[in-house]
Amino acid sequence: MRIALFAPVPPTRSGIASYTAALLPWLGRRHHIDVFTDDRPGDPTPLPAGAAHRLTAHDFVVQRAREPYDLVVYQLGNSTVHSYMWPYLVRYPGLVVIHDGSLHDERYMYYLSRGDSQGYRAEFAWNDPEHAAAARLCAEAPAAALRFRWPMLRTPVSTARAVAVHNHWLAAQLREQYPEALIDVVRQGMDDPLSLETAVARAEVRTRYGFAATSVVFGAFGWITRAKRIPEIARAMAFLAGHLLDARLLLVGSPVNDYDVRADLRAVGVQDRVTLAGYVDDGDLPRYLAATDVCLCLRWPTTRETSATWLRAVAAGKATIVTDLLHMRDVPLLDAAQLRRRAAAIPDATATRPREGTTVSNGSPDPIAVAVDICNEKQELPAAMLALARDDALRRRIGDAARDWWAAGNRMEHSAEDYERVMAAALARPAARAVIPPHLDYDESRHARHLLASFGLLPDVLRRADTQ
Repeated sequence: MRIALFAPVPPTRSGIASYTAALLPWLGRRHHIDVFTDDRPGDPTPLPAGAAHRLTAHDFVVQRAREPYDLVVYQLGNSTVHSYMWPYLVRYPGLVVIHDGSLHDERYMYYLSRGDSQGYRAEFAWNDPEHAAAARLCAEAPAAALRFRWPMLRTPVSTARAVAVHNHWLAAQLREQYPEALIDVVRQGMDDPLSLETAVARAEVRTRYGFAATSVVFGAFGWITRAKRIPEIARAMAFLAGHLLDARLLLVGSPVNDYDVRADLRAVGVQDRVTLAGYVDDGDLPRYLAATDVCLCLRWPTTRETSATWLRAVAAGKATIVTDLLHMRDVPLLDAAQLRRRAAAIPDATATRPREGTTVSNGSPDPIAVAVDICNEKQELPAAMLALARDDALRRRIGDAARDWWAAGNRMEHSAEDYERVMAAALARPAARAVIPPHLDYDESRHARHLLASFGLLPDVLRRADTQ
């Protein structure tokens, strides 16, 4: 199959870029894949493994005219690194893989960067005509959290041949809202982050940052933002310090402009217990992961994303603490509240079975992470961190169950299997003429077409084609 894949890839600093780079070698074994990115002049353009070519999105129309593609695949997320895809996905319908259950922030930032408040309001109205007036409120910075109320998914879902997401909860929500759409689930997948060098890497990284052999190191990976609950983690670290524990926090990731993490650390007096490692290349992440004992993979607010950071920690056999979220109901989790209630007998808590309604892909009843209720985070997070810091056996049991769960159904080859299924389903589905949202139905080649047509010289490549 000839596939046109619209996706960010390294060196773009994006979780979806890293995921795409890991997936390409698997799909490239069976398909010819051209990757279309949003490169600018001077950008490095290495060819990802598994891709036949890497081109800019501007080349797509010409390449498609020369030799048609069987299917266009879009890796779509809630970040402006995906903004370039929108004019293509509405005009050339294909398989849209939606990594986040809300794309509102991306749409807002896109229109903001262009100074196009009218375009933003039109996008909002297209997604939710009944509440179109709320666009003005959501455009105000203090009301940013309200954007989660309006996820802005109508355009990619209603114009796609097929849609894929990474968790069953989100798939069910989309099927209910868009009954005519073909919605499926693909496992996100993760390559094995462990190697024979793991023990050596653990010692090397810990020595570099001055962690003692007896230190319990908590790690948080990815962009350092409030949504990763870093302020709450800092307060929990202060709580652990009060219990005379040699606990350390390793923050691995780039800072963001709207959050001063150092100020938060100083405010609670834990700046000496926290190491800011900064951005780490994908190839070095397993080394830093090996250096940690517990990974903190918290998230609120959430776009119902399946966290690649969490999945990588699970694959590495690490005990993790996550926010208890609806879209993770099929994951066996241990309630942090139970650790609080059993603080006097923590080993008994390891016998806790998964929460009601969960299913376990490997048949094991053992929980693979500790879940913190966002409504009781102030009490449950420090209690969970204290329990895991004090009990090495509990950490090992959760970590071992986590790695077994990953190996049974969440490896990258499992993700590739699911892609084969949903790509075949998308290809088999007729490409009905898409109803392009009026605010996206612009034609930047209109002037050139008009000029050339007046001389009878209009080439096929400039003729409008709204569908594949």
